[in-house]
Amino acid sequence: MTARSQLTPDAQDEESHSVSHSSHDHSDLLRTDSVSSSTALLVASVTPSEEPSNLSQTDRRPFDNERNSVRGAANNTTDKNPRQIRSSFFKSKDRDKGKQKQVHYSDYQPAQPSGSPAPPSEVLSRSGDEIEGTSAGATSGSAPQKESRSDNFSLRGMISYVERVPICLRFSDRMLVRVIHTKSPIVPVDFDEEQNRLTGKLELEKWSEFMVIWQHGRVELYEDFNIPGKEWVIGHKHLAYIIPLKSTKTRVSLYSFVDLTFCLTCPPTSIRDNGSKARKLLQHPKEGTNIFIFKLKSRTRALDWTWHLWRRLGGKLPAHFEIHCPNVDASIEIDIPVADVVNDDKTYILFHRQNIIDLCQESLSSFPEWKHLIGSKAMEETSLELAWRMGTEIDWVWHEEGIDGKPREWAVVCGLALKQSGKVANLELRPGEHFPGFVLLKNGRKLHEPAAVEGYLDRIKPNSQTKQQIYLVSHDGNLFVNTPAYAHPPSPPTVQPSRENLLETAAALRSSEVNRGSLQIKDAHGVTDLRNIRAVRGDEGLSSYEDKARRRMRRSFEIVLLSGLVIRFEAFSCQTCLEWIERLRLLVIYWRIRHRTDAQDEMEISYSGNERLRPPADPDSILPTLGAVYNWCVLTDCRSILKGGRIFTRKGLRGQYKLVQLLLISGHLVQYHVTPKSSLHHRRTKDINLLDAYVCSGYLAAMSLRRSEYNPGTTTFARRYQDGLEAVDLNEDVIFVIWYRKKILPSLSPEGLSGQTNIPSLSAKKKIAVFRARSKVERDAWCWALNCEIEKLVRVHKDREEQLRETGGPMKD
Repeated sequence: MTARSQLTPDAQDEESHSVSHSSHDHSDLLRTDSVSSSTALLVASVTPSEEPSNLSQTDRRPFDNERNSVRGAANNTTDKNPRQIRSSFFKSKDRDKGKQKQVHYSDYQPAQPSGSPAPPSEVLSRSGDEIEGTSAGATSGSAPQKESRSDNFSLRGMISYVERVPICLRFSDRMLVRVIHTKSPIVPVDFDEEQNRLTGKLELEKWSEFMVIWQHGRVELYEDFNIPGKEWVIGHKHLAYIIPLKSTKTRVSLYSFVDLTFCLTCPPTSIRDNGSKARKLLQHPKEGTNIFIFKLKSRTRALDWTWHLWRRLGGKLPAHFEIHCPNVDASIEIDIPVADVVNDDKTYILFHRQNIIDLCQESLSSFPEWKHLIGSKAMEETSLELAWRMGTEIDWVWHEEGIDGKPREWAVVCGLALKQSGKVANLELRPGEHFPGFVLLKNGRKLHEPAAVEGYLDRIKPNSQTKQQIYLVSHDGNLFVNTPAYAHPPSPPTVQPSRENLLETAAALRSSEVNRGSLQIKDAHGVTDLRNIRAVRGDEGLSSYEDKARRRMRRSFEIVLLSGLVIRFEAFSCQTCLEWIERLRLLVIYWRIRHRTDAQDEMEISYSGNERLRPPADPDSILPTLGAVYNWCVLTDCRSILKGGRIFTRKGLRGQYKLVQLLLISGHLVQYHVTPKSSLHHRRTKDINLLDAYVCSGYLAAMSLRRSEYNPGTTTFARRYQDGLEAVDLNEDVIFVIWYRKKILPSLSPEGLSGQTNIPSLSAKKKIAVFRARSKVERDAWCWALNCEIEKLVRVHKDREEQLRETGGPMKD
């Protein structure tokens, strides 16, 4: 079904409003400032009265195979759809559906000439106030302009603002850039990942970090000088490349929606400083094309760059766009009240995130399916959110403020610039789902997630029978082993909080528990996957023996792994031992089913986006399960483990891939070796600090590998994994890489990161980690989670990020 909504004043009056009343109702919308570059276009529309529906309530079937189209009247036509919806952000107090919308203008009497015309000499000698209101005053730049009055008419219709795009924008960011040159002067207009695969004879440079500055109508790329101290002498970094935005041959495109990398293509442009011989090939040829691929740390900052570059290079907004609601299989079409170009920030208020959500709720409020969705228990702790979706990837409209704290009025509409491989991103209204807390069994019953378990235990070594005190804790289907010194146990109970501070205390307690779990995972020296546990035994004879000499044996329990290994633990008492056994058994059962369910959901998503798996494929299917894959726990830090799973990895660009248990926690990426003959998976070197890290995937990541390790023509075979997951994705579709700093900073607090000592140079070396997921859907989910965590780190340390952007000023003209 489609509900057409119009962002216009659509109040229907019982009688014609007076001129003064209309001007007060819409004074903010119809006011035209005295700036000469801004103009208000008034497009009036007359809508006839609505005809009553001839169908009964039982005859209306909105959700059959053919979607009903419910469109509001925007032209002078009658909509015969019985489920017509008219929505607007502007409401009138006296609305009457029996009257039609009209446009009234005040009586206008043209001025009549009086007397004989003045001689030419007298007209030419006029100045100042004498030329006001004349043709001479209209062409004079010093003549004052009268404010346009909106109280001369009463309007019902669409209002469009037209204004020039400003060319005085200035952006400055550190980016990871890959420069490509081709001798061909013609490259695809929308150069993206798919076009990069198909384009041959490309000369590639290595990834490098640049200071990218947008000023004076061009994009400048700065790098460090090879001579130490030269930057301090001349006062700026070395200008390596220039991308002219005034050139008609300069194009911007979205390279990858997964990473939000964007691309700029332009002819080679010479710069004033030609001292760098290393880039002579790219600076001096007068034929060919330079291709720049940009990767930012902040996902929202990359959206800002893409949006403003797209608008600056002639990107036009469509006349309307649709908002899909996949949970009820409905869509709402919204007219955009803008002409070709938009610059007035007040226009963005219409596209505020909450305004769009309210409009959708009002438009769908009459549908029983929507009422059932809103009234369900699943929506009690879930809010409605907007997301831009392309294929099987989702990007939530998350932050309405930039990393500098300034508002991003274009937070919703910036998704209109996202286009890749001929596909455009679709705006969807979805419940902001968190990580599922239950699984649905085959008989229709819900199996809820059991409570976690943690505590002190003694591990009995098999050979010497000696005891080793440990702290065992469960997190998201994993058992972590900590030493008592790094146990991070829960705080003892405190005084009962007052009712006034109950909510604040609950939020603070939840946040502290999440942080405590992250510290436990970070300091753990071993982990065991609950799926590897075959049985938990030890309660068969706990109550039958009364011999005190054998009580120690009765306080112990065993964990039998699938590999045949047995791990024995001893608890404090028999009652504690029984509780450990019961809790662990429930956790093992739940997480086995949980992983199978996640694998099935992942395969369903893969089938919808890959026609080779199970034809026919439907890349535009509703896919309500995407909300669980891209869940809001990653954005709001609801859980200690933001993302976890088994994945293949290796150090650098050489060596063999090894299977690891990869866990994403707050600010860090923790890895554990997966060894089949070991009872515990031990830590793998040091953690990866995501501060100053970049994540790339797909063809960009594959091009970073050695030529002997990546062959685009390699045949891909189907793969099947232990949990039932089947995948047949290309090699480059399952690879992603992380560039990160080798040095671990002493503190992640803003105080510990302030100062010039923690500001790395552009030429500072980075380490690279290569990861290989099991499927493309799994790879995309990992990249999204990593980029979101890097985004949070950027916002936490915004003072440091500001220093990074301002270090090394640009070249002065």
